[in-house]
Amino acid sequence: AGPSLPMSPALAQLVRKLSAFEALVAREDFVKASVIAVDVLATVERFDPRVYLPMLFSGFFNGLSQHADAIEPLLHGTESLGFRALDQLYRVDLDAFLVAPQRQARNPGYEE
Repeated sequence: AGPSLPMSPALAQLVRKLSAFEALVAREDFVKASVIAVDVLATVERFDPRVYLPMLFSGFFNGLSQHADAIEPLLHGTESLGFRALDQLYRVDLDAFLVAPQRQARNPGYEE
């Protein structure tokens, strides 16, 4: 079981639409089901998780906004071998990534 998040109004409405679609298909009311299908397909195509799961991203955006000045310069060094290796570790083993020794970031504009 994952974390429990409050359901946003947008997510609650989407869940209602999905349930209504399933009920309409079950009773073979395909005309009404098609109306919902068009709406849900459009929602999925332009899906923004921040709208549907705002509490999931709240901590991320709070931390990013609080520490943007420290993080932003590091975003310019994403092609370095050190960053790419750390990125690969992150992708294959989040637990090992979290306990790996902290790298000393180099200032991208600083030449040693």
